[in-house]
Amino acid sequence: SSSSSSSSSSSSSSELSIEAKLAKMEMDIERQSDDYEPKFTIMGGKGGVGKTSSSASLAVHLAKNYGFKVAIVSTDPAHSLGDSLRYPLDGELRNVPGVDGLYAMEVDTQDALDQLRTAVKDMVQSTKENGGGSGGFDLVGQLKLEEFVETLETPPPGADELVALAQMLKIIKKGTPDDGSPFDHVIVDTAPTGHTLRLLSLPSFLDKFFERLKKVRDKVSGASTLLSMFSSSSSSSSSSTYDEPEVIEKVDRLQNLQNSIQKVTDLLSNKDKTQFCIVTIPTVLAVAETERLVASLQEQHIQVKHVIANQVVTSSEESKSAYLSSISEEQQGMMGEIQNLADAKGLNVVKVPYFDAEVRSVFGLKILGDVLFPPVPAATTK
Repeated sequence: SSSSSSSSSSSSSSELSIEAKLAKMEMDIERQSDDYEPKFTIMGGKGGVGKTSSSASLAVHLAKNYGFKVAIVSTDPAHSLGDSLRYPLDGELRNVPGVDGLYAMEVDTQDALDQLRTAVKDMVQSTKENGGGSGGFDLVGQLKLEEFVETLETPPPGADELVALAQMLKIIKKGTPDDGSPFDHVIVDTAPTGHTLRLLSLPSFLDKFFERLKKVRDKVSGASTLLSMFSSSSSSSSSSTYDEPEVIEKVDRLQNLQNSIQKVTDLLSNKDKTQFCIVTIPTVLAVAETERLVASLQEQHIQVKHVIANQVVTSSEESKSAYLSSISEEQQGMMGEIQNLADAKGLNVVKVPYFDAEVRSVFGLKILGDVLFPPVPAATTK
Protein backbone atom coordinates (compact mmCIF):
# COMPACT_ATOMS: atom_id res chain seq x y z
CA SER A 1 0.00 0.00 0.00
CA SER A 2 2.78 2.43 0.98
CA SER A 3 4.76 1.46 -2.13
CA SER A 4 1.69 2.10 -4.28
CA SER A 5 1.17 5.48 -2.61
CA SER A 6 4.83 6.38 -3.12
CA SER A 7 4.68 5.32 -6.75
CA SER A 8 1.52 7.39 -7.29
CA SER A 9 3.15 10.43 -5.66
CA SER A 10 6.29 10.00 -7.76
CA SER A 11 4.20 9.65 -10.92
CA SER A 12 2.15 12.78 -10.24
CA SER A 13 5.34 14.70 -9.40
CA SER A 14 6.93 13.72 -12.72
CA GLU A 15 3.91 15.14 -14.57
CA LEU A 16 4.45 18.64 -13.12
CA SER A 17 5.86 21.42 -15.27
CA ILE A 18 9.25 22.96 -14.50
CA GLU A 19 7.50 26.03 -13.13
CA ALA A 20 5.32 23.86 -10.88
CA LYS A 21 8.28 21.83 -9.62
CA LEU A 22 10.18 25.02 -8.71
CA ALA A 23 7.13 26.42 -6.91
CA LYS A 24 6.70 23.15 -5.01
CA MET A 25 10.39 23.11 -4.04
CA GLU A 26 10.07 26.66 -2.72
CA MET A 27 7.02 25.65 -0.66
CA ASP A 28 8.84 22.57 0.67
CA ILE A 29 11.65 24.83 1.91
CA GLU A 30 9.15 27.23 3.54
CA ARG A 31 7.59 24.28 5.38
CA GLN A 32 10.82 23.75 7.31
CA SER A 33 10.30 27.05 9.14
CA ASP A 34 9.18 26.82 12.78
CA ASP A 35 6.48 29.46 12.25
CA TYR A 36 5.25 28.01 8.93
CA GLU A 37 1.65 28.69 7.95
CA PRO A 38 -0.12 27.93 4.66
CA LYS A 39 -1.03 30.66 2.21
CA PHE A 40 -4.68 31.71 2.31
CA THR A 41 -6.78 32.93 -0.61
CA ILE A 42 -10.20 34.25 0.34
CA MET A 43 -12.71 34.44 -2.48
CA GLY A 44 -15.49 37.01 -2.11
CA GLY A 45 -18.06 38.91 -4.10
CA LYS A 46 -21.73 39.29 -4.88
CA GLY A 47 -23.99 36.25 -4.76
CA GLY A 48 -24.36 34.36 -8.02
CA VAL A 49 -21.17 35.59 -9.71
CA GLY A 50 -19.33 32.25 -9.60
CA LYS A 51 -17.31 32.46 -6.37
CA THR A 52 -17.66 28.77 -5.63
CA SER A 53 -16.70 27.65 -9.15
CA SER A 54 -13.71 30.01 -9.11
CA SER A 55 -12.66 28.83 -5.64
CA ALA A 56 -12.97 25.16 -6.56
CA SER A 57 -11.13 25.60 -9.86
CA LEU A 58 -8.24 27.37 -8.10
CA ALA A 59 -8.05 24.53 -5.57
CA VAL A 60 -8.06 21.87 -8.31
CA HIS A 61 -5.49 23.86 -10.30
CA LEU A 62 -3.04 24.14 -7.37
CA ALA A 63 -3.41 20.47 -6.44
CA LYS A 64 -3.26 18.94 -9.92
CA ASN A 65 -0.91 21.33 -11.72
CA TYR A 66 1.48 22.05 -8.84
CA GLY A 67 1.13 19.04 -6.57
CA PHE A 68 0.36 21.23 -3.55
CA LYS A 69 -1.53 20.12 -0.46
CA VAL A 70 -4.67 22.24 -0.74
CA ALA A 71 -7.68 22.69 1.54
CA ILE A 72 -10.81 24.38 0.21
CA VAL A 73 -13.34 25.44 2.82
CA SER A 74 -16.80 26.90 2.37
CA THR A 75 -18.03 29.29 5.07
CA ASP A 76 -21.08 30.36 3.08
CA PRO A 77 -24.22 29.34 5.04
CA ALA A 78 -25.79 28.40 1.68
CA HIS A 79 -23.15 25.84 0.70
CA SER A 80 -22.66 24.79 -2.92
CA LEU A 81 -19.04 23.62 -2.83
CA GLY A 82 -20.03 19.96 -2.66
CA ASP A 83 -22.28 20.46 -5.69
CA SER A 84 -19.43 22.09 -7.60
CA LEU A 85 -17.03 19.24 -6.82
CA ARG A 86 -19.80 16.65 -7.24
CA TYR A 87 -18.80 15.18 -3.91
CA PRO A 88 -20.89 15.31 -0.71
CA LEU A 89 -19.24 17.43 1.98
CA ASP A 90 -19.89 18.25 5.62
CA GLY A 91 -18.01 19.69 8.59
CA GLU A 92 -15.15 17.18 8.28
CA LEU A 93 -12.15 17.83 6.06
CA ARG A 94 -11.88 15.00 3.55
CA ASN A 95 -9.92 14.15 0.41
CA VAL A 96 -11.68 14.85 -2.90
CA PRO A 97 -11.67 11.68 -5.05
CA GLY A 98 -9.62 11.96 -8.21
CA VAL A 99 -7.36 14.76 -6.97
CA ASP A 100 -4.32 13.85 -4.85
CA GLY A 101 -3.65 16.48 -2.23
CA LEU A 102 -7.05 18.23 -2.43
CA TYR A 103 -9.21 18.31 0.71
CA ALA A 104 -12.57 20.01 1.15
CA MET A 105 -15.18 20.78 3.79
CA GLU A 106 -18.32 22.86 4.33
CA VAL A 107 -18.27 24.49 7.76
CA ASP A 108 -21.61 24.43 9.58
CA THR A 109 -21.77 28.15 10.41
CA GLN A 110 -24.99 27.79 12.39
CA ASP A 111 -23.46 25.10 14.59
CA ALA A 112 -20.38 27.30 15.13
CA LEU A 113 -22.60 30.16 16.28
CA ASP A 114 -24.62 27.83 18.53
CA GLN A 115 -21.40 26.78 20.22
CA LEU A 116 -20.58 30.45 20.94
CA ARG A 117 -24.07 31.01 22.37
CA THR A 118 -23.77 27.94 24.60
CA ALA A 119 -20.32 28.94 25.85
CA VAL A 120 -21.51 32.46 26.73
CA LYS A 121 -24.68 31.23 28.45
CA ASP A 122 -22.72 28.65 30.44
CA MET A 123 -20.22 31.26 31.60
CA VAL A 124 -22.94 33.74 32.65
CA GLN A 125 -24.90 31.04 34.49
CA SER A 126 -21.78 29.75 36.20
CA THR A 127 -20.84 33.28 37.30
CA LYS A 128 -24.33 33.76 38.77
CA GLU A 129 -24.27 30.46 40.63
CA ASN A 130 -20.87 31.21 42.17
CA GLY A 131 -21.56 34.58 43.72
CA GLY A 132 -21.34 36.92 40.73
CA GLY A 133 -25.05 37.45 40.17
CA SER A 134 -26.59 38.49 43.46
CA GLY A 135 -26.38 40.94 46.32
CA GLY A 136 -23.88 43.80 46.11
CA PHE A 137 -21.63 41.70 43.87
CA ASP A 138 -23.88 41.57 40.81
CA LEU A 139 -21.22 41.18 38.12
CA VAL A 140 -23.66 39.82 35.55
CA GLY A 141 -25.87 42.88 35.96
CA GLN A 142 -23.06 45.42 36.29
CA LEU A 143 -21.30 44.25 33.12
CA LYS A 144 -24.55 43.68 31.19
CA LEU A 145 -23.50 40.15 30.29
CA GLU A 146 -27.07 39.00 29.82
CA GLU A 147 -27.59 41.75 27.24
CA PHE A 148 -24.82 40.17 25.20
CA VAL A 149 -26.52 36.78 25.53
CA GLU A 150 -29.71 38.35 24.15
CA THR A 151 -27.75 39.96 21.30
CA LEU A 152 -26.43 36.55 20.28
CA GLU A 153 -30.01 35.28 19.89
CA THR A 154 -30.25 37.54 16.82
CA PRO A 155 -26.56 38.08 16.03
CA PRO A 156 -25.29 40.64 13.51
CA PRO A 157 -24.72 39.25 9.99
CA GLY A 158 -21.26 37.77 9.61
CA ALA A 159 -20.96 36.59 13.23
CA ASP A 160 -21.58 32.99 12.22
CA GLU A 161 -18.95 33.15 9.49
CA LEU A 162 -16.35 34.75 11.79
CA VAL A 163 -16.77 32.02 14.41
CA ALA A 164 -16.73 29.40 11.62
CA LEU A 165 -13.43 30.82 10.32
CA ALA A 166 -11.98 30.52 13.83
CA GLN A 167 -13.02 26.86 13.93
CA MET A 168 -11.64 26.31 10.44
CA LEU A 169 -8.19 27.56 11.45
CA LYS A 170 -8.02 24.96 14.23
CA ILE A 171 -8.85 22.18 11.75
CA ILE A 172 -6.35 23.42 9.15
CA LYS A 173 -3.59 23.60 11.77
CA LYS A 174 -3.90 19.83 12.30
CA GLY A 175 -2.84 19.23 8.68
CA THR A 176 -4.23 16.65 6.27
CA PRO A 177 -6.63 14.17 7.92
CA ASP A 178 -4.76 11.12 6.61
CA ASP A 179 -1.18 11.80 7.75
CA GLY A 180 -1.14 15.29 9.29
CA SER A 181 0.98 16.82 6.51
CA PRO A 182 0.87 20.64 6.58
CA PHE A 183 -1.20 22.37 3.91
CA ASP A 184 0.44 24.60 1.32
CA HIS A 185 -2.66 26.56 0.35
CA VAL A 186 -6.09 27.16 1.87
CA ILE A 187 -8.91 28.50 -0.30
CA VAL A 188 -11.91 29.99 1.50
CA ASP A 189 -15.22 30.25 -0.36
CA THR A 190 -17.10 32.97 1.53
CA ALA A 191 -20.68 34.20 1.83
CA PRO A 192 -21.87 37.08 -0.42
CA THR A 193 -20.36 40.57 -0.08
CA GLY A 194 -22.77 41.95 2.55
CA HIS A 195 -21.84 39.16 4.96
CA THR A 196 -18.14 39.69 4.29
CA LEU A 197 -18.28 43.45 4.92
CA ARG A 198 -20.06 42.97 8.24
CA LEU A 199 -17.66 40.19 9.21
CA LEU A 200 -14.77 42.67 8.97
CA SER A 201 -16.36 44.92 11.63
CA LEU A 202 -17.26 42.12 14.06
CA PRO A 203 -13.96 41.65 15.91
CA SER A 204 -14.45 45.06 17.60
CA PHE A 205 -18.04 44.06 18.49
CA LEU A 206 -16.85 40.86 20.15
CA ASP A 207 -13.89 42.60 21.77
CA LYS A 208 -16.34 44.63 23.87
CA PHE A 209 -17.71 41.42 25.32
CA PHE A 210 -14.28 39.91 25.94
CA GLU A 211 -13.31 43.12 27.71
CA ARG A 212 -16.27 42.58 30.03
CA LEU A 213 -15.12 39.01 30.51
CA LYS A 214 -11.75 40.30 31.68
CA LYS A 215 -13.50 42.43 34.29
CA VAL A 216 -15.32 39.33 35.51
CA ARG A 217 -11.97 37.61 36.00
CA ASP A 218 -10.47 40.59 37.79
CA LYS A 219 -13.35 41.02 40.20
CA VAL A 220 -13.99 37.34 40.91
CA SER A 221 -10.50 35.99 41.41
CA GLY A 222 -8.07 38.89 41.62
CA ALA A 223 -5.38 39.72 39.10
CA SER A 224 -2.79 37.16 40.25
CA THR A 225 -5.29 34.29 40.25
CA LEU A 226 -6.54 35.24 36.79
CA LEU A 227 -3.07 35.14 35.33
CA SER A 228 -2.80 31.50 36.38
CA MET A 229 -6.37 30.78 35.25
CA PHE A 230 -5.69 31.92 31.70
CA SER A 231 -2.14 30.70 31.25
CA SER A 232 -1.61 27.77 28.90
CA SER A 233 -1.25 25.50 31.94
CA SER A 234 -4.39 26.77 33.69
CA SER A 235 -6.19 23.44 33.55
CA SER A 236 -3.38 21.62 35.35
CA SER A 237 -2.25 24.41 37.68
CA SER A 238 -2.89 24.02 41.39
CA SER A 239 -1.99 27.65 42.24
CA SER A 240 -5.46 29.04 41.50
CA THR A 241 -7.10 30.30 44.69
CA TYR A 242 -10.60 30.29 43.23
CA ASP A 243 -12.45 27.22 44.46
CA GLU A 244 -14.86 26.87 41.54
CA PRO A 245 -13.06 25.03 38.70
CA GLU A 246 -16.33 24.99 36.78
CA VAL A 247 -16.19 28.79 36.34
CA ILE A 248 -12.54 28.56 35.33
CA GLU A 249 -13.43 25.98 32.69
CA LYS A 250 -16.25 28.12 31.25
CA VAL A 251 -14.10 31.24 31.09
CA ASP A 252 -11.16 29.32 29.61
CA ARG A 253 -13.42 28.08 26.84
CA LEU A 254 -14.34 31.65 25.89
CA GLN A 255 -10.73 32.78 26.19
CA ASN A 256 -9.73 30.11 23.68
CA LEU A 257 -12.44 31.34 21.34
CA GLN A 258 -11.19 34.91 21.70
CA ASN A 259 -7.67 33.76 20.81
CA SER A 260 -9.01 31.95 17.72
CA ILE A 261 -10.95 35.02 16.57
CA GLN A 262 -7.84 37.15 17.07
CA LYS A 263 -5.94 34.72 14.83
CA VAL A 264 -8.58 35.23 12.12
CA THR A 265 -8.16 39.01 12.41
CA ASP A 266 -4.37 38.69 12.26
CA LEU A 267 -4.61 36.33 9.30
CA LEU A 268 -6.82 38.69 7.28
CA SER A 269 -4.29 41.51 7.62
CA ASN A 270 -1.19 39.36 7.02
CA LYS A 271 -0.11 40.39 3.52
CA ASP A 272 2.61 37.74 3.39
CA LYS A 273 0.15 34.90 3.93
CA THR A 274 -3.29 36.12 2.85
CA GLN A 275 -4.84 37.65 -0.22
CA PHE A 276 -8.45 38.44 -1.03
CA CYS A 277 -9.61 37.66 -4.55
CA ILE A 278 -12.85 39.31 -5.72
CA VAL A 279 -15.14 37.53 -8.16
CA THR A 280 -17.61 39.63 -10.15
CA ILE A 281 -19.53 39.80 -13.42
CA PRO A 282 -19.68 42.77 -15.80
CA THR A 283 -23.08 44.18 -14.79
CA VAL A 284 -23.90 47.54 -13.20
CA LEU A 285 -24.94 46.15 -9.80
CA ALA A 286 -22.07 43.67 -9.56
CA VAL A 287 -19.45 46.27 -10.44
CA ALA A 288 -20.89 48.75 -7.91
CA GLU A 289 -20.73 46.09 -5.21
CA THR A 290 -17.18 45.20 -6.23
CA GLU A 291 -16.11 48.83 -5.84
CA ARG A 292 -17.55 48.93 -2.32
CA LEU A 293 -15.85 45.66 -1.39
CA VAL A 294 -12.44 46.78 -2.69
CA ALA A 295 -12.69 50.07 -0.78
CA SER A 296 -13.69 48.29 2.44
CA LEU A 297 -10.93 45.69 2.18
CA GLN A 298 -8.29 48.33 1.60
CA GLU A 299 -9.58 50.39 4.52
CA GLN A 300 -9.08 47.31 6.68
CA HIS A 301 -5.56 46.86 5.24
CA ILE A 302 -6.49 43.51 3.71
CA GLN A 303 -4.49 42.63 0.62
CA VAL A 304 -6.50 42.38 -2.60
CA LYS A 305 -4.64 41.87 -5.87
CA HIS A 306 -7.00 40.17 -8.28
CA VAL A 307 -10.48 40.62 -9.69
CA ILE A 308 -11.99 37.72 -11.62
CA ALA A 309 -14.53 38.99 -14.14
CA ASN A 310 -16.78 36.00 -14.76
CA GLN A 311 -19.36 35.20 -17.50
CA VAL A 312 -17.77 37.55 -20.04
CA VAL A 313 -19.42 37.25 -23.49
CA THR A 314 -16.94 37.70 -26.33
CA SER A 315 -17.75 39.44 -29.61
CA SER A 316 -17.06 36.34 -31.75
CA GLU A 317 -19.16 35.18 -34.71
CA GLU A 318 -21.16 32.82 -32.51
CA SER A 319 -22.35 35.74 -30.41
CA LYS A 320 -24.15 37.68 -33.11
CA SER A 321 -27.75 37.20 -32.07
CA ALA A 322 -29.60 40.32 -30.97
CA TYR A 323 -29.81 39.04 -27.39
CA LEU A 324 -26.15 38.23 -27.07
CA SER A 325 -25.18 41.44 -28.84
CA SER A 326 -27.14 43.39 -26.25
CA ILE A 327 -25.49 41.53 -23.36
CA SER A 328 -22.08 41.88 -24.96
CA GLU A 329 -22.55 45.63 -25.39
CA GLU A 330 -23.48 46.09 -21.72
CA GLN A 331 -20.63 43.87 -20.59
CA GLN A 332 -18.06 45.73 -22.67
CA GLY A 333 -19.06 48.94 -20.94
CA MET A 334 -18.89 47.31 -17.52
CA MET A 335 -15.58 45.63 -18.37
CA GLY A 336 -14.27 49.13 -18.93
CA GLU A 337 -15.45 50.02 -15.40
CA ILE A 338 -13.78 46.91 -13.98
CA GLN A 339 -10.55 47.75 -15.79
CA ASN A 340 -10.68 51.36 -14.55
CA LEU A 341 -11.14 50.08 -10.99
CA ALA A 342 -8.27 47.62 -11.47
CA ASP A 343 -5.97 50.32 -12.88
CA ALA A 344 -6.83 52.71 -10.05
CA LYS A 345 -6.29 50.15 -7.32
CA GLY A 346 -3.39 48.21 -8.86
CA LEU A 347 -5.36 45.00 -9.44
CA ASN A 348 -4.95 42.32 -12.08
CA VAL A 349 -8.07 41.43 -14.12
CA VAL A 350 -8.64 37.85 -15.31
CA LYS A 351 -11.33 37.46 -17.99
CA VAL A 352 -13.31 34.23 -18.02
CA PRO A 353 -15.51 33.51 -21.05
CA TYR A 354 -19.17 32.58 -20.69
CA PHE A 355 -19.33 28.78 -20.83
CA ASP A 356 -22.29 27.12 -22.52
CA ALA A 357 -22.68 24.64 -19.65
CA GLU A 358 -22.39 24.88 -15.88
CA VAL A 359 -18.84 24.18 -14.73
CA ARG A 360 -19.00 21.12 -12.48
CA SER A 361 -16.88 18.08 -11.55
CA VAL A 362 -13.10 17.94 -11.31
CA PHE A 363 -12.82 17.66 -15.12
CA GLY A 364 -14.85 20.81 -15.73
CA LEU A 365 -13.09 22.69 -12.92
CA LYS A 366 -9.72 21.70 -14.39
CA ILE A 367 -10.74 23.31 -17.71
CA LEU A 368 -11.91 26.47 -15.94
CA GLY A 369 -8.73 26.51 -13.88
CA ASP A 370 -6.61 26.42 -17.04
CA VAL A 371 -8.48 29.51 -18.29
CA LEU A 372 -8.28 31.30 -14.95
CA PHE A 373 -4.62 30.52 -14.39
CA PRO A 374 -2.81 30.17 -17.75
CA PRO A 375 0.76 28.84 -17.64
CA VAL A 376 3.47 31.44 -17.26
CA PRO A 377 5.59 31.67 -20.45
CA ALA A 378 9.08 30.29 -20.00
CA ALA A 379 11.76 32.96 -19.62
CA THR A 380 13.68 33.63 -22.83
CA THR A 381 17.37 34.43 -22.97
CA LYS A 382 19.04 36.58 -25.58
